Amino acid sequence: MGHSLMPGANKMREPFVLACIKSQADNGQQLRENFIRNMGRAMFLFLPVLAAFMKLLYWRPQRSYVTHLLLLIHNHAFVFLLMAVVLAVTHWIHPSSVAFPAFVLMGYLIYYLYQSMHRVYGETWWRTLIKYTTLSVGYLVCAACTLLLAGLYSAETL
Repeated sequence: MGHSLMPGANKMREPFVLACIKSQADNGQQLRENFIRNMGRAMFLFLPVLAAFMKLLYWRPQRSYVTHLLLLIHNHAFVFLLMAVVLAVTHWIHPSSVAFPAFVLMGYLIYYLYQSMHRVYGETWWRTLIKYTTLSVGYLVCAACTLLLAGLYSAETL
């Protein structure tokens, strides 16, 4: 193996090269299955981290960590319900005719998530909007990190 400037890179390279070979052999089927299984597990880490981030956003007045966690679980359940509806509709209707209803549902989802924060925490609309935007950016960063780590772990354990 070649020389690397990053300590431990050569030690990490071998499992990933083997994962690439295995993945190529079965056309990525095992990697896909590992990734799907690990994403379910990763959500158990993702939501509590996000709830801790919300605790930082809503530090005054003091709210319990469980309040933030329950709101996130509720909102994720709603998102997954909407995703299931969209997938079911695309199964029966041609996907090109679903674009506008999906766009409307996405708008409603954004409104619903904003309203849930506004009602639970009872702050003014502009403070909720600032915190909603901050949380959305934090969510995207945490989601990207979760996807990356789940993918790396899935490949490493292949």
